Amino acid sequence: MSSEHDQLDPDDSLDATLREFFAGTLNGQIGRAEREFQLHLRKQAKAGRRQRTLLILAFAGSMAAMIAGLWASPLLRTLVPVKSELTLGKSGSPQTLPTTPVSDVVEHVTKSQTIDEGVMLLEGTPMRVYRRQAIDQVNTLDGNDHLKSQETTPSDTLVFVKMNTY
Repeated sequence: MSSEHDQLDPDDSLDATLREFFAGTLNGQIGRAEREFQLHLRKQAKAGRRQRTLLILAFAGSMAAMIAGLWASPLLRTLVPVKSELTLGKSGSPQTLPTTPVSDVVEHVTKSQTIDEGVMLLEGTPMRVYRRQAIDQVNTLDGNDHLKSQETTPSDTLVFVKMNTY
């Protein structure tokens, strides 16, 4: 009296064989994803440290450049040329007498303001718009500090800054 359930189905034996094969093959993969993720986190932390180090070095370098510029600025300033006359002194040696400067004194003043105009779409890209309005004024003074001429130049500049989209 054998029934159908007593006999082993060929599909069941195939399933068991495949189960054993894949279990043996894939057991080596257990924990691999976690190891790879931990490795990824370590690499990311190392890249962050490297970036912070570069930023600190860039900041220190810019500070050194600014200090060097401040130190060297008195050496780099231009002197106003002065006309001089040569006269003979009592001993017969030439003496230099300073007179008025060759050029007039120039005063340059810039007044500006920057206004945030908001966000606009430019060809489908969001952009923040800044407007910079400036007035440049150049005054030329004669030797007695009297206004000789004045030039006023207005300017209006738009600056577009691309915004990141998420």
